[in-house]
Amino acid sequence: MGQSSGSAIVTASADGVITGTHNVTFNHVAVFKTKDMLPSQVSGSASGGRSIAIDSSGNIYAAGADFGSGLWIVRKSADGGATWSTVDSYRPTGNSQAKANAVSIDSTGAIYVGGSAGDLGGLTGVIRKSSDHGSTWNTVDTFVDTPLLSGDGNGVKSIVIDSSDKVYASGSNGSWIVRMSSNGGTTWTTVDSYQFSAGHHASANAITIDALGNIYAVGFGTDLSNVWQWIVRKSSNAGISWSTVDSYVLGTGYFAIPTSITTDGNGNLYTAGFEGAFSVGTFYPPSSWVVRKGSESGSTWITIVSSPTRESGTMANGIATDSGGNIYVVGLSGNNWTVKKGTHSGSVWTNLDSFHGPWGPTSVAAAFGNVYATGMAQQWITRILYP
Repeated sequence: MGQSSGSAIVTASADGVITGTHNVTFNHVAVFKTKDMLPSQVSGSASGGRSIAIDSSGNIYAAGADFGSGLWIVRKSADGGATWSTVDSYRPTGNSQAKANAVSIDSTGAIYVGGSAGDLGGLTGVIRKSSDHGSTWNTVDTFVDTPLLSGDGNGVKSIVIDSSDKVYASGSNGSWIVRMSSNGGTTWTTVDSYQFSAGHHASANAITIDALGNIYAVGFGTDLSNVWQWIVRKSSNAGISWSTVDSYVLGTGYFAIPTSITTDGNGNLYTAGFEGAFSVGTFYPPSSWVVRKGSESGSTWITIVSSPTRESGTMANGIATDSGGNIYVVGLSGNNWTVKKGTHSGSVWTNLDSFHGPWGPTSVAAAFGNVYATGMAQQWITRILYP
């Protein structure tokens, strides 16, 4: 908790969608309050939000999953987070598992939600759309997913929409993949397919667009030793061609995985994720938060947050900025739900929220003077930081 200029909303589980924000000045101590809780339909199982977005009217949409029932879930609040309802509950067949990972909203108010669905027979990347504020939904894109890494959740991981309402969805079908629709989701084209090492898994975990229209996708590529490498790729021509503008790892024997990316009003880029020492047979070894900053349209990158202390259950999952230049990062720190705020281009950081998870927030967005984050702590949780 602490004093700040603005209010903040945070929801709990795992990915990031950013909209604009307005500053509100206040002199009170900010206090987090839980505003939405959605337990799994199956006793003893978990549920959680994985992405959050706010439309121009202030409607809040959070996308995630009920892991017990296998249902893809979209939740909506039309009153600033005071009350919530489920507006989409989806899986393609009765015995499949579906998970919504990303949500974004175009200039007409159309909502796009992306994720994955499937069973032991295989996975499918899925994008669903609502043109009536969540009342009805249609599946507008699917693609076959061929996992190359056991245990990885593939499909669509992130969605961003440009000023002309072109929709870009990033994720994985075994390879890193970016898909694009220029006609409201009627047809889709793969505009980037990439592997760091041929035949080894890669995933575009998040995607954003800067004020100049440059598109940036961030994720990981697996090298020949099956070690994850932090990758940022850029397109300056609406996805026609792509190049790698950042490839980062601390050193030999270390892995690095970015989970999220955003821009600020000054043209800076910020990516968040985690890194640690690679350990054969350990899916996520002890790790630490990492935040990297890009400038000059992604030509130059520096690490602004890193720690030599590594713990199990530690990873940065989502990042956002507001119009005042503040940076918000959400994730886990030693299995504690954590929200941090960075000021002065990330040189000064404070903790805004922390409690025992065991999972935590996974996505954060800033809009209307509020900060919204979504994630899970055994069940789907939304927390609001009031001024």
